[in-house]
Amino acid sequence: MKKIILIVLLSLVSFAGYSQLPALEDFEGATFPPTGWLVKDNLTNAAPNWDVNPNALYAANSGTRCAFIQRISNATSPGVGVLAEEWLITPQQTVAANSQLRFFTRQTISGDTGTKYRVMVSSAADPNDLTAYTQIIEYTETTLSTLTADQLDYEEKVINLAVTGARFFAFVKVYTQPVAGQFGDRWLVDDVKLVIRCTDPSVLGVNNISATGATLTWTNTATTQFEIEYGTSGFTPGTGTLIPPFTSTTTPRSYTILPGTLSPSTDYQFYVRAICPASTSEWIGPFLFPTTPLGATCAAPIPVTALPYSANSNT
Repeated sequence: MKKIILIVLLSLVSFAGYSQLPALEDFEGATFPPTGWLVKDNLTNAAPNWDVNPNALYAANSGTRCAFIQRISNATSPGVGVLAEEWLITPQQTVAANSQLRFFTRQTISGDTGTKYRVMVSSAADPNDLTAYTQIIEYTETTLSTLTADQLDYEEKVINLAVTGARFFAFVKVYTQPVAGQFGDRWLVDDVKLVIRCTDPSVLGVNNISATGATLTWTNTATTQFEIEYGTSGFTPGTGTLIPPFTSTTTPRSYTILPGTLSPSTDYQFYVRAICPASTSEWIGPFLFPTTPLGATCAAPIPVTALPYSANSNT
């Protein structure tokens, strides 16, 4: 995936009710930390410190560079039982209502060796005042990377922010060495951005139901781009039929599953999410609906494939 740095005015609000704050960082610049960012720790600022990923073994989510903090070693260990915090602090950001902090992240070792990964926030004027930060969320090694069993794939984290105004954010790797020779894990962070949350669809419904088709409906006045996933009732999200991003400007918003697509007399369900320029809403659903049986309408008659033929159902 190629990286794109978006440069937008801070106060722009689109006609669709969506705005984006300035992009934070993709770490592709020639220097680290990037301009305005800070690298700190709670001890002596000795190695290991936050830096760029050293080689292809620790690949970026996109492009070639990402923020990277090494695990401790025999040479860098502050000692058994000593709390070590490694801080990567953003420039000050103006946080609007309904904002999200989004970033891609992964670790490098399967299992849980005791590392904690925190996202912190401060409203203080001085970003160096580590005592002014409060925790937004803490991940363990088992909750940071959840997409695969080995915990080594990048995963996008989306944090809905309850704060507004001028704020510094910090990515803090926390580790207390339990015994000699145990060193915790590394942390990779990439494609950090602050955006306005994409509004969730609501009021899901279905009309024009036939034996093999239906029109799916929902309400969302903030955007016109959406994705849908549908399938037989009870399917697990991610295993259904995905309708790629499409535009709907109707009121309510809608998508028509064409006749001939579904099966008669079958229970279906669908999910829908909104697509905004730099974020997506949550998947909303499921909404359940049954298709009609063949013979319920003249448009979907019961096919007679052989004679003689008889049926005792009502048509």
